[in-house]
Amino acid sequence: VRHLDELGKDITYAVRLLKREPAFVASVMAVLGLGIGALTAVFSIVNTVLIRPLPVGNPAELVWLVGTGRDPRHT
Repeated sequence: VRHLDELGKDITYAVRLLKREPAFVASVMAVLGLGIGALTAVFSIVNTVLIRPLPVGNPAELVWLVGTGRDPRHT
């Protein structure tokens, strides 16, 4: 019970301090929002490209074709 009382006092003190500096709170919230949004976007791309299997019937039969850059008609 004592820990809950201390936690309540700490939260009250933190809220009082945050009310004194609304610009700081707004900037911190903006930075956190941008960071979380960027992380979500990067994870979505990585999840789509690297983690999920390809949407094909049998992905084990796929091959990777690499060109040499030469035109085969002029060899």
